[in-house]
Amino acid sequence: MVNVEQRDLVKCLFELLPDSERGLLEMRFFHNMSYRRMGYEFGVSCHCVRFAVEKILKECRRIMRYIDFGKTKGELVAIPVINEKSLLFDHDEKKRLKLVAEKEERKKLRKAIPGVPTHFIEYCLKHHGSSWRYRVENGLYVHPFFKEYYYKNKEKFLKCG
Repeated sequence: MVNVEQRDLVKCLFELLPDSERGLLEMRFFHNMSYRRMGYEFGVSCHCVRFAVEKILKECRRIMRYIDFGKTKGELVAIPVINEKSLLFDHDEKKRLKLVAEKEERKKLRKAIPGVPTHFIEYCLKHHGSSWRYRVENGLYVHPFFKEYYYKNKEKFLKCG
């Protein structure tokens, strides 16, 4: 049986947390959802959800130390764990769909050239896209992945130059 003092501490702690983080903890501990089910709900892996929940709990423990030192609710601030770039954030539907599309694009890039970090490929597309466009259109050599990527995504390359 949870005593009143513990219930008040949890209530105080939950009021300090951002909505998306509070929602994750509620799903996990009040609704007894598994990490796998939570991951399915958000469209991410169960490991991603578990990692986020662990970071949120670590932040909760940090806040609890300050509560133990007698700080009041007005003096306490929770440092957000989940940011707006995360699928776990409380997004509107349009923003969420955009993030899912970006995630799928990164997944394709990861499979395209094994062993090359996705952020490097994104950097190359951003900074060298116009030169690749020129090379492909003029029959010059370009890595086969980028040639194929160009033909499938011409609209992205049109913005480059």
